[in-house]
Amino acid sequence: MEPPVEMTPNTAPTARSLLIDWTNKQDHWIRALVSEVIETRAEVSEDRAKWFYELCLREKELRDGAPVEVPELSHGQSEVTASDTLTLQSLGNVHNVNALALDQQIDFNPHLTVVFGENAVGKTGYVRILKRIAAVRTAEPILPDVGKANAAGKPEARIRFSLGSKVDTVDWRDEAGVYPFTRMDVFDARSAAIHVDTDLTYIYTPGELSRFPLVRRGIDRVRVLAEAEIRALSTQANPFTAQFDRKSRIYTKIENLGASTQLAELRELSKVAQEEEDEAPSLRTQIEALKSSTPRAHLTLAETDKQFLDRALRLAKAVGGFDLAEYQVALTDFTAASLRYEQATKSSFAGVAIPGILQDEWRRFIQAGEDYLQAIAADDAYPAAKDPCIYCRQPLGASAVELIRKYREYCKNELRTSVTSADSRIAALSAPIAGLELEAVIKNSADYINARSENGSVSALHAFADLLPKVAVLKEALAKRETYSWPSLKDDAAAAKLEIQGEAATTKQLIADLTVQSSNRDQTLKDREAKLLDISSRLRLRDLLPQIEEYVGRAHWVDKAKNHAKRFQSVLRTLTDTSKVASEKLLNQDFEHRFQAECELLRAPTVKLEFPGKEGQVTRHKALAANHRLSEILSEGEQKVIALADFLAELGLKQPLAPVVFDDPITSLDYKRTAEVAERIVALSETRQIIVFTHNILFTVDLLSRVEKQKERYVYYDIKREGDLRGIVSQGAHPRDDSFNSLRGTINTLIQAAEKESGAAQAALIAAGYESLRAICEIIVERELLQGVTERYSPMVRVTMLPKIRFGRLEAAVGPITGVYDRCSRSIRSHSQPLETLNVQPTVADLKKDWQIVEQARDAYLGNKGKT
Repeated sequence: MEPPVEMTPNTAPTARSLLIDWTNKQDHWIRALVSEVIETRAEVSEDRAKWFYELCLREKELRDGAPVEVPELSHGQSEVTASDTLTLQSLGNVHNVNALALDQQIDFNPHLTVVFGENAVGKTGYVRILKRIAAVRTAEPILPDVGKANAAGKPEARIRFSLGSKVDTVDWRDEAGVYPFTRMDVFDARSAAIHVDTDLTYIYTPGELSRFPLVRRGIDRVRVLAEAEIRALSTQANPFTAQFDRKSRIYTKIENLGASTQLAELRELSKVAQEEEDEAPSLRTQIEALKSSTPRAHLTLAETDKQFLDRALRLAKAVGGFDLAEYQVALTDFTAASLRYEQATKSSFAGVAIPGILQDEWRRFIQAGEDYLQAIAADDAYPAAKDPCIYCRQPLGASAVELIRKYREYCKNELRTSVTSADSRIAALSAPIAGLELEAVIKNSADYINARSENGSVSALHAFADLLPKVAVLKEALAKRETYSWPSLKDDAAAAKLEIQGEAATTKQLIADLTVQSSNRDQTLKDREAKLLDISSRLRLRDLLPQIEEYVGRAHWVDKAKNHAKRFQSVLRTLTDTSKVASEKLLNQDFEHRFQAECELLRAPTVKLEFPGKEGQVTRHKALAANHRLSEILSEGEQKVIALADFLAELGLKQPLAPVVFDDPITSLDYKRTAEVAERIVALSETRQIIVFTHNILFTVDLLSRVEKQKERYVYYDIKREGDLRGIVSQGAHPRDDSFNSLRGTINTLIQAAEKESGAAQAALIAAGYESLRAICEIIVERELLQGVTERYSPMVRVTMLPKIRFGRLEAAVGPITGVYDRCSRSIRSHSQPLETLNVQPTVADLKKDWQIVEQARDAYLGNKGKT
């Protein structure tokens, strides 16, 4: 991106020329945008931003269509003339604005309007209307009369105005910023603080400079459109992965679709030969056939047969290994030992009356007792005399001791040990036969033989089939410890074993053959499925290729658009730099000159001006010391004049002209600065419409005294409060608009009324008459005898009026008037009275006489007797 334009020393650059030079080094679409802004001096609309965005895309080959070439902008184009002057004509029909009274109206003078009123009489309500409709920096919400419980409704007012030669009316309903009133400016206490400490952008930017932020916002709108489209396309999920099998060789390529995808490779993969496409149905048929369960089922049956034959072989081996002769010997020994043991036991317990003796339950009980004694390590001599019972812990008698000893001898008897040893030998010999799962083998054997019969085969397990019943009888005899005769036991078992081994060999070979067949079938199925998957995936790719190409194209577009979008920041930065150069040359230098001039006129302290720029906006900063705000250093009065200087300097830049409102601009100012501000405001009113709201009577008089000879250039309003109503407006010529003529009518009215009354009512009317008569005396002295050389609210002595005083007639007028003035002071309640005169009340005749004295003295001085 090019740096901001640098002008040669002998060139006189303007903001417009700097903008054009910058534009001519940018893309064509930017030239088109700037050209439109220069011509229209208006914001780039959303629709126009979309059009410039399309130009940008075509220029960057991101859209179809020929790019638009925009020639370099010319410096010779002329500026458009400024808009017409705005002038307020009236403000009325006010409703729901604070506590302002209805049916009030202010008619504004095109030059100067002064609105005077004490605090809390309603001035602020009118100012707030103007601030809100103008949307100035310090505008605030407007409330209805909060003193009323049911106050509601939007604020309303009717404003009549002229724009150039056109007169129009706006019915305002609380809108903020209504055109063309946004051209107006307002200075009040709140704006003073802003003008002192805040880094301000200009409320008005000259036409040339105003285009920089317009251009910036236009380019920024195009940037937003670009980023929105990039974001929308970037967040689109890949819709194709779900349509391809993960086992396909195409899946990874589809999963990784993006800007780097090689479409040529995908196009090549999507080419499916006709013979391949024709082969697909056949492959599906083959796969269905290969998926049939016949080979696998045969293999499963063969493996089941092998499991049976393995169990059968184990049975035959167990039977063949059983020593029947040795079993018979062990059984004989067991029988003999059992007989001897039983006889000895019966002899030992002969005569003992024990229930169930020698029965199995009794035997288990006695053995459990001995096991318990062994567990607790009881002495072999237990029980001795006087030993307690190990169970109930009660003393044992002699017979009990003898019986327990017999029990223990029974458990330890050698004959019993012989029985146990013989029994264990029989169990060991019988274990191989007892552990046989004979019932399962018999059932499996029957199933095996039946299956072969159903298949037309003959089972070779004849000997094994004959063996099984004999084994069942043998197993039962062993379980009962009975004798069993089977002379051919080993031969029968050997014959069955040979049969089983033959069948097992055959079955093993069958399993091997079926396993090979199944493996070959599975591989063939796998090959067919892989081939069909490849053909199907490529056919699917062929169908989706246009959509995939579009998706990849969008990814390419996003990558390319992102690269171009990065340039927006550089473009906007160089625009800001160029704007800074333009503002320094056109705006800041001019503003600084005006600001310093205003500071000099207002005797403001010298402050340093700085002009930082940010995002194409021109700002200004005022400082006296680093890291300190002006409000931390300057007095309130100094802050106020600095704020005024800043405000007035800014006004000096503003075109076209529009009304300026001052709301108590001289708060915190001393007398001299108040006069300087009044002078500056009056000077402004020569070229601009000025509206002043104030509660300061001296300031009001000062303003009016400077324009009183040009009645057409000002209008004065007095605002009062009557009860709960505020903002009662009345037009006059002076804060105290008493005149001889107006008060003369008042006195005559009071005299006529007093003549018709009596008592307290008449006394009150006479006192009121003397009040007005006293005021007339002051007016005659101030305005007529002394010709306004000094006035009560005037900040200056008008020495130039001294020659107008009629010195030859002055003495003759002073005596009568001062005499009446003294009597007036003694006759009114607002003036303190001596005690001796408190009960002396003037009459109607006295009032008429004193009034006649004043009139005659005035007429004599003015030389116009009879013309008053």
